[in-house]
Amino acid sequence: ERYMHSRGYLISPEPDDILMHRLMFSADLHVSSNLRSFVQLSYLDQNGRDGGPIATDVDRFDVQQAFIDVSAPLSNDGQATARVGRQEMTYGTSRFVSVRDGQNSRRSFDGLRVMYRSTNFDLDGFLVQPVTIQPGAFDDERNRDMTFWGSYGVLRLGPSRGVDLYYLGIDYDQTTYVVGTAPETRHSLGSRAWGKHYDLDYNIEAIYQFGEFGNLDINAWGVSMDVGWTLASLPFTPRLGVKANIESGDKNQNDGTLGTLNPLFPNHAYFSEAAVGAPMNDIDFQPNITFHLADGITLTAGYDFFWRQSKQDTVYTSALLPIAGIAGQDDRYVGSLVTTHLKWRVDRHVELNFDYTHFVPSDALRAANVNSIDFAMASVAYKF
Repeated sequence: ERYMHSRGYLISPEPDDILMHRLMFSADLHVSSNLRSFVQLSYLDQNGRDGGPIATDVDRFDVQQAFIDVSAPLSNDGQATARVGRQEMTYGTSRFVSVRDGQNSRRSFDGLRVMYRSTNFDLDGFLVQPVTIQPGAFDDERNRDMTFWGSYGVLRLGPSRGVDLYYLGIDYDQTTYVVGTAPETRHSLGSRAWGKHYDLDYNIEAIYQFGEFGNLDINAWGVSMDVGWTLASLPFTPRLGVKANIESGDKNQNDGTLGTLNPLFPNHAYFSEAAVGAPMNDIDFQPNITFHLADGITLTAGYDFFWRQSKQDTVYTSALLPIAGIAGQDDRYVGSLVTTHLKWRVDRHVELNFDYTHFVPSDALRAANVNSIDFAMASVAYKF
């Protein structure tokens, strides 16, 4: 697989014109009907970023995935598989576990996953550690300061609707929120309902989190929604959609409880390829519309509004780090974002994407040295 994209965005008076390169090579060997080995190597590089590459830009030849599958039938339509090694993982709409495809380096994990697949029900259990990207050759290694485990089930209630139920646990040697830095053990219980009913499609997810952060108890929650109505009788088959999120923030820094939601391993491009901020202490609302211009060509435009869920908490960056100087301010408003995305699936090998996003920060963010952002991206992907 070969994947490359170029991005230009304006954070200061001068834009960065960035060319990303991603080359991936895979070997998939089925030794027998019950034994499979898979190896995927990647080469990542970039040109043009002011100040040099960031952590996810460069990885000059390394192992993206390398695992062994051992499978066995458990019923007439069900099969169990044990997978050990380095592997990518994504669940649901990748709100909490994603491959991070918007960045140049995709996210992978080292560890064990056990999977059951059947016609109407899937169930996964895993114990893994995320892989830390290093710029040299064959120097990526698992992050021993973080352990991630859990289970994820999918129940299909029909050809176009279903329910997901999951538990996710994570342990950090150290994390940082507005209340400070400390070790963290967090547990997440969640559910997602998804499907389509005639011209209505829906994807609704809720999560509750508990655990310990230092000497604080964790009590956090989040709700997300993506609902659309397709007007099939109109030209270009427009879909009128609404995306909305609420992620809890910390209400009181002195009450012995941490209320900030942890998005774990999120898909930052959920609302925009620009990946502005993190889904933490957040309320956002995005009406959007999608046109099907031709076979394989769609155009989506949306306008997003952001507020802080708690005035006592802050805004968090896409690296899940708090921005200083905002917690405690009376104004909840964070900013607004307009985005357009054109996608053209040329054939089964080639996909083109074009994106433009403009973000206008609130006065509070400007005072914290966050400026307006203009983000433009063009990408071409070729898979063979």
